[in-house]
This record gives sequence, C-alpha cells and structure tokens, in this order.
Amino acid sequence: MSRSLALLLVATSCSSGEVGSKPVDGGVAHDAHDASDSGAPDTADGLASCGGTPSFRYLLKALVLQKDESSSPLAGATLSFDTCPGVTATTDAQGLATINVRRGVPFVARVTAPGDMTVLFGETLIAVNDPRTELKTATLVPVLPAPTSLPWYSPTEPLLVVDILANGKCGPAGMSVSVVGHPEANMHCMLSTWPSDATEPTICVASWGPILFFTGLSGGSTVQLAASGCAGATTVGAQTGNFPLENGVLTVANVNIP
Repeated sequence: MSRSLALLLVATSCSSGEVGSKPVDGGVAHDAHDASDSGAPDTADGLASCGGTPSFRYLLKALVLQKDESSSPLAGATLSFDTCPGVTATTDAQGLATINVRRGVPFVARVTAPGDMTVLFGETLIAVNDPRTELKTATLVPVLPAPTSLPWYSPTEPLLVVDILANGKCGPAGMSVSVVGHPEANMHCMLSTWPSDATEPTICVASWGPILFFTGLSGGSTVQLAASGCAGATTVGAQTGNFPLENGVLTVANVNIP
C-alpha cells in the first residue's frame, strides 16, 4: 500500500495562494475556489451552515480503512462540529460532505459512521481575513474491530495519530515529537510503508516515516504537541495546536515542516 494512503490521515487546506495544491484523496481532485471570491461562500448554495457568516466551505473526503488495509469511499458517514450541535452533513457515494463553517471561531470536526471508529480532527481556526474559501480534509475511518495497522486501539483509551507533512527540504524521518506535559505518553513510530506494514521499530526516539501514534493518555482531556526537526520549529497549519482526546476515538494531529 502506498504512502499516499497513509497521508489520508490529514487535514489539508487549499487557498488561491497554494498554486497546484490538491488534497490527498486517493486520486480524486477537487479544485479550490478562486481568490477573487469574497472570502465567504454563497449562503444560498444549499449547504448546511455552522455558525453563520462570514464563512468558508469545509469539504470532507472520508474513506473506510478495512481490515486488509484496503480503502474505499465511505458513504453514509456523518460530519459534525462541536460548535454547532445538530448541524450535520452526510457523505455521498464518493465519500464527500460539505458544510459552511463560520470564520474566526475555533472548532473541532468529527466524523462518525456505524461500525467504524470515530475520528476527531485537531481544533481548527480559519481567521476572518484568511484568503482561503475552502478547507479540504481527507481521513481514513478504520472499521471496528480495529485493523491490524492500529494495534494500540482500545475502546477505553484515546488514540492520537500525528501526520508529519514535509513541505521543504526536510523529510518526515527524524522528527522529534512529544505531548507537552504528559511524560506518560507512549510514542509509536511507523515505517514509511504504514499502514501495509504496522511493524514498530525497536528504537523509537524520533519518526521513521510520516506517521506517529501516541497512547497512554486519558480521554476527556486536550493536549498540545511539541515538535522539532532539521528545519527547526514546526507549525500546525490551520489547526490551533489543541488536540481533544476521547476514549475509543482516533484524534488526528498535523505537524508541518517549514
């Protein structure tokens, strides 16, 4: 299985300034809106609205991760946000769902589906003056019981996955990541061939590939990450750096290498 599948555990943002930027979504491309837009989607576009205007479009691409590590578009999954209880969108046959979300308000996106693991994205904030008009996300939603690529899954504990996005000269290998203030957190390094190969290296003091997992944490809390590598300090992109944890739930964190 290719690394592109591993990178489906990521929230990607697209704006007019990101020339040629496409979400990692298994080969289906969705173009970002043009920069000449007003910065807020048309409120009459028929989409559900979370929080009113000014807003941007939040587009989800959901794929189910099967036990054999294959994946396919996940129809019938529910997209929702902590800031708008009751406002939801359901993925179609291509695994796509879109909601207009208010700018300037931090939110946590949730993806749920019957028989599959619940996925949370790290807290996200799109500023009122941010030029993008659409935030594209893509995620794997593992079936339950969990596939062998998630050997640490427990219904009574949270599971935090970190996706390292290498944008410059530095690759994801050798990144040092820790959970701030939580020495009890256990880091699990994945090889670049994850999820087809879930082997955990004997020595795990820094990343071997783009995917890291953390266990040993408690649900009902929010944690932050510290990360560094050959490019120095890292950023979290549109995510604020706050990552909510819930028992039995997979929380997705992004770390961007400048």
